[in-house]
Amino acid sequence: MNRPLKQPEAAAGAALFTTLVILLILTILGVSSVQTTIMQERLARNYLDLAIAFQAAEAAATEAENLLEAMPDLSAFPAEGAAQPCNAGLCTSLDGLARWQAEQGAVDWDDASTHIEASVAAAALGAESPPRYLIEYVATASPELGTPNISNVGEAGRPAPIHYFRITARGTGASPRAVVMLQTTYGRRFR
Repeated sequence: MNRPLKQPEAAAGAALFTTLVILLILTILGVSSVQTTIMQERLARNYLDLAIAFQAAEAAATEAENLLEAMPDLSAFPAEGAAQPCNAGLCTSLDGLARWQAEQGAVDWDDASTHIEASVAAAALGAESPPRYLIEYVATASPELGTPNISNVGEAGRPAPIHYFRITARGTGASPRAVVMLQTTYGRRFR
């Protein structure tokens, strides 16, 4: 006589409990994996946004340097001590402070009269808005006073003075939250 052995009732409940615990652990691992993936996607999107903003600011700074190279003289800049230290993005320095840092005469990047909008299309960069820049005339250095003699080493005669400019460029990313401010110093001789 073969009689099947009967399993105790507790063994059947233990298998169900073990299965539920394993399912709970797998669910927790799955949710954790999804959260990690979402976080990495956000990080990548923010990094891309920052890279777009930096490229936009760099394009604006390059355009400002090209504008300075095309100028025949300093007549476009307001004279030092003028009532209006800025003329549509061409400014004179405020006691060495960058215009965007100064309390008085600070730049309102939404007001088109305080800066120059770069000609580079925002859509071409993937930016939310076009990059902007301003150029500040900072100082003049005379070569005879022992200041830098940029690219005129050994030049016969008296070299022209070097005029220094501070270029401040502002670029945004694909969203307005990503903003990069880039500042360079540029020296130029007018002959």
